[in-house]
Amino acid sequence: MPASEHGHRMGHEFLGVVEDAGTDVPGLKRGDVVVAPFVCSDGTCVLAARRLGAEQIFLMGRHKDRTDLGREFGATDVVAERDAEGIERVRELTGGDGAHTVLECVGTAQAIRTALGTVRAGGVVSRVGAPQYTEMPMDFGTFMSNITRNPVG
Repeated sequence: MPASEHGHRMGHEFLGVVEDAGTDVPGLKRGDVVVAPFVCSDGTCVLAARRLGAEQIFLMGRHKDRTDLGREFGATDVVAERDAEGIERVRELTGGDGAHTVLECVGTAQAIRTALGTVRAGGVVSRVGAPQYTEMPMDFGTFMSNITRNPVG
């Protein structure tokens, strides 16, 4: 990217210079150059839902090492099923309503279809998975469910 006076939005990754850091911020000081590639994590995000008051947090996955870590960070339920079975399982666990908010982290068409299928009417689907599909599956039923699609990233 060419240099500019005010910078450019680059997408998921960004870099910058620390202007100030409080006493609770270890390892950084004024003037440090920092970069935040989307493939790295400090392991404190999966925790955000719990901190914001979520009582029920679903993690959809099959890899035991990942799902165990997800439980450690606050997931209350692990759903290993895929596609229609996964959607049905989340619906069962929410009394048929679906989730208030869904965070799609994979970026595949299957994952976004699952996200749209597990969110309740009037709910929110946020995407952080880099999309590997060219069309967003938003049919009439999704439209009529008043779902908010938040294109994070």
